Amino acid sequence: MESARFESVVKREQEHFDEMWGDVRLRRVEDVLSIPGASSLEGKRILICSCGSGLEPVMAANGGAQVYAVDISPVAVRNAIRMAEFNNARIQAAVMDLHSLEFPDEQFDLIYGSAVLHHLDCKRAGAEFYRCLKPGGIAFFRDETSDRNPILSYFYRALSGLGPDGKWRKYLFFQRRGTPDERMLTPTDLEILSQQFSGKMCVSVDHFTFFQKASHVMRNRLLNVTTLADHLVSLFFPFLKQYSYEQDVWLQKPT
Repeated sequence: MESARFESVVKREQEHFDEMWGDVRLRRVEDVLSIPGASSLEGKRILICSCGSGLEPVMAANGGAQVYAVDISPVAVRNAIRMAEFNNARIQAAVMDLHSLEFPDEQFDLIYGSAVLHHLDCKRAGAEFYRCLKPGGIAFFRDETSDRNPILSYFYRALSGLGPDGKWRKYLFFQRRGTPDERMLTPTDLEILSQQFSGKMCVSVDHFTFFQKASHVMRNRLLNVTTLADHLVSLFFPFLKQYSYEQDVWLQKPT
């Protein structure tokens, strides 16, 4: 029963991201991926988790890394391959479930993902990340959700679930976007990851995100205004950063 339920979750995630990444335009990518604790990507073997638009695998290749990109969505994997070809970058990409990585032990120096952990069973996926990292290797997950803000947590719960019409429930003027199975990352999730990596974990907030979430659920309406509001809060009230909707999670496998 548990196995069947898990497979249905994976299928829903795949269908959602096939649709989400179905309209990605090719473009030149000049930026280089940055990972805290890694002074250079040159010659490093890196796994890009959930390659989505295909931009981040190219950014890693721009830094001289040996790039392996995976995603549950075949559409996302095609995006990565096409984006790499367009930018004359060398990568390897494959459809793969992050809960069951098809790589040998200690394969990677680095693992990178953006807004991916809150879609995963952290116990299962964290064990795979640990297994596939070399001793001393770093896993960095950018822009992960956080449930520390009680206002956002309340709205997230209010907007979760489907109504009788099969569409996302509405609350006031807002309607959630995403998949039924994603969630806000909890202290329990972080504790699981910390234990798996023997306490070598750092959680940080690079920027304040609060008002922007209203724009995200309204299909990016007023995004410039809400982004400016978040920037001003971060500038004048830096102590409020701890209540940001987004956080970065840094992990290192002990040597």
